[in-house]
Amino acid sequence: RGWRVTPRAVPEICFTAKAGLYSAVDNEMLESRRQSASTWLEGECKEAIKKLADLFPTQAGILMNNNYPSAKHRLSASEEEIQQVGTDYLNAGIDSPTEKSLRTAVGRILDIEGQIISVCPLEIGETSLDFDCSPARILSFQNRYGNLSLWERIGFLSWLEKTFLETRDEMIGEIDQLLAEAGALNQAEGARFPVAPVTLPLKAIKSELESAVTGAIAAGTKTQMATIPVASYSLLIHQYLVDSQYEQAWKRMDALKNLIGKERPNSFFARFAKLHARWSEAFRDYEEAATVWQSLSDFAGDVPAPLQSSLNPLKLEVDKYHNLLHGGLEQQIQSQIDQARETDLLDILETEVVATAQSVQALPRQLVHKLDDLRASLRGVIRRNELRALNRVLEATGKPAKEEPTPADTYGTTKTRYEAFNGQVAKEGVDHFENAGRAVHFSLWVDISSGLEAGTYDEDQHPDHADAIRELKGMKLVRSKLELR
Repeated sequence: RGWRVTPRAVPEICFTAKAGLYSAVDNEMLESRRQSASTWLEGECKEAIKKLADLFPTQAGILMNNNYPSAKHRLSASEEEIQQVGTDYLNAGIDSPTEKSLRTAVGRILDIEGQIISVCPLEIGETSLDFDCSPARILSFQNRYGNLSLWERIGFLSWLEKTFLETRDEMIGEIDQLLAEAGALNQAEGARFPVAPVTLPLKAIKSELESAVTGAIAAGTKTQMATIPVASYSLLIHQYLVDSQYEQAWKRMDALKNLIGKERPNSFFARFAKLHARWSEAFRDYEEAATVWQSLSDFAGDVPAPLQSSLNPLKLEVDKYHNLLHGGLEQQIQSQIDQARETDLLDILETEVVATAQSVQALPRQLVHKLDDLRASLRGVIRRNELRALNRVLEATGKPAKEEPTPADTYGTTKTRYEAFNGQVAKEGVDHFENAGRAVHFSLWVDISSGLEAGTYDEDQHPDHADAIRELKGMKLVRSKLELR
């Protein structure tokens, strides 16, 4: 309003509404943009589609065989329309422009721009354009894929291919490193430890990542289920890519990444490393148990048959864990490889390791208790009443007490030693009583002293012991205590 446009001063100018603003274009600008779009279509576009064929063969085929010819046709149609854009409204008076011709021109320009935009941005060739995307926006582009321009479709798939392959290569590199580390953990405390429960699932993930390219080409129409289940994504990555489910492919790959990193507590390697450490602890516990068992076995080498039978369950336990810790676990896991899924092997390993570690941890204590029980039962051979009675005599005469003998190396020799000790005690007791001219026999002194210790001896109930009591008082072994009746 208030402006007068002179046709000669501004040749073939049309006004169009763009993003809520007004913009001015002329035939030369439209043709330039159409030509830039055509140049992109015949050059960068075709090259980009070819590069997409490795990861997205189906989509690349559709782009090249359907979308590309369609885009080419649109640009050809727009070329003809550009030549038909009229300027009658510019020749009319400023106060009475031909509304119909103006609307027709603007409509054609919008249509031309629309056809170019359906192929690529209007600014193609004028400035550097980068497709902007992020993992969080994959689903949005996936859902709008059918409404995207050819440039946006190629940009989206190219970004996805670049980001996907970079992430995939990082994951494969990490898996290779973990496989090398797992190989170094094939022993625990010098004994074989199975690594298949961690190497097989890692190799399965690596194979899936590698086949995301080759597998996508060979997949065809057959749905391929994943061997490593994660969350709700049960298909292989390349199957999702074939089905144009890019969000699901990315989510599955991200979930697999969580199963790889050893810093993640629930990853395959982290769980395996924890079980390896637990198995090493179990091995050390077993070595302690084996040492105790050797002592027990040596000591019980000459026990009577009934006692020997009581040791058999412990011997079976020791032998069982010896076999399990020295190759048995690896054999068990190896036998499961053909029947169990890769991910189940780690669960099977965990069950065996935890159960074994818990049992072996308690085994040394059980063996120590059994050895102590055998030694305690032998100490019952010593006649302690006689020993205590003798020691009271020795104490009264200012002599040192007689100590119990230490156990011998075996059950039988210990029993013989204790029995010989009993004979020594009896002989020394007799030497202090009968052989010393005492009227009191050592055996009677043993009975009296034992009763007094237990609080069961009553002098009034044994009037026949009166002379013996007087003699014992003279030996300063007993004394009387006055009490009111």
